[in-house]
Amino acid sequence: MKKIRIKDLVEFGRKTSENTRKTFIRNLKDSVEKQDDADARNYWVRSEATIKRAFRDDDTQCISDKIDELQDLLSDTSLHGGTIKQYNHNISILKRFEDFNFSTLRPSNDIKILSQRNGNKIIPIFGLPIESAPSYVYSFENSGKKEIGAIWFVAKKNGFKDFELGMFVDILHRYLKIIFLGKCEVNSKFCIAVDLFNRTHLNYYQLEHKEVAKMLNPIVSKMKELIL
Repeated sequence: MKKIRIKDLVEFGRKTSENTRKTFIRNLKDSVEKQDDADARNYWVRSEATIKRAFRDDDTQCISDKIDELQDLLSDTSLHGGTIKQYNHNISILKRFEDFNFSTLRPSNDIKILSQRNGNKIIPIFGLPIESAPSYVYSFENSGKKEIGAIWFVAKKNGFKDFELGMFVDILHRYLKIIFLGKCEVNSKFCIAVDLFNRTHLNYYQLEHKEVAKMLNPIVSKMKELIL
């Protein structure tokens, strides 16, 4: 497989029988060549991109502007029903964050957004290629030392359970530890995944202290068993 997304692992983990899990894996293998196109057609792209910008700029005005833009687009009577539903779903998420205090997700206003290399985003777990795709990786000063933080905004209809959101945080932390090994310390409190649908967030510190179960390894292990 070219890559396995955390969203794929979430769907796999939600399957209730071995047969449905095997069927899911077959379909995943068949669709692997279409993954890049699927990412490009991200259903939530309008809300995700706008919320990312609001975090980057620490300013929610762009969210209000995007809501107005989408509501204007909805006035087009030629829109198909699926497009109308998509716009409304994105508007719903944007409204949840219109008054959100993004400073609670960052160590300070003085962060430096770092560039990311696509080739470094695949983390092997039990021989399977698991993708880490953070929204932003950044550096900041903490008590005179340079530290690394990252955030990953993710969306799914009806959102994620805590342990599912924890898988995003887990792979994100592994990615950062590999990339910055011997260079900078990764701050586990600012290794964060945000569930846009439920307006909740989780950090790796919570996983370290067993506030949320670590389920990434068990689910990848089960998938590996069924692939063989």
